[in-house]
Amino acid sequence: MGKGTFFNYFPSKEHILAAFGRMQISKVQAAADRVAETNLPIRDYLIRLAMDATSAPARNPAIIRALLQANLSSSPVRQTMKEIHAKATALLAHIIEEGQKRGEIRRALDPVLIAQTLRQSLLGSMLVWSLYGDGTLEQRVQTVFDVIWYGISATPAPYSSAPGAGDGNRP
Repeated sequence: MGKGTFFNYFPSKEHILAAFGRMQISKVQAAADRVAETNLPIRDYLIRLAMDATSAPARNPAIIRALLQANLSSSPVRQTMKEIHAKATALLAHIIEEGQKRGEIRRALDPVLIAQTLRQSLLGSMLVWSLYGDGTLEQRVQTVFDVIWYGISATPAPYSSAPGAGDGNRP
């Protein structure tokens, strides 16, 4: 695509990343809309959603760095990204609530707090992977998710069973 054509669609290069964020939110919306109908355990449902959401950026650490930079780049983009993050958190909290109804996630924990923690941890995983580029983003996401899951699960597994947990070799 030529530079002129690009700017017919987006006011700046940062705005394409906001469009990417809106595309990602549609994945979370679809998952939240279908969660009550699924027979999958919520843990598996959330992992599948996380892997789907990170599949496009997982091709290149530079894409992750650009996405993260766009979150901070300018006031209009920052505002748009804040709105996207707030909506994604609310949708994810809806999925968490379904897990709580099923008895798969501890009810004593606020679903919004769980959703925020999960999102922040996944974003952190993406950042660290974009800096180091070691392993795959999917491996990092899986490890972070396992550690968090053991903290929110109604029947937690031993921490040491999380793949890569406690090995001291991961930044």
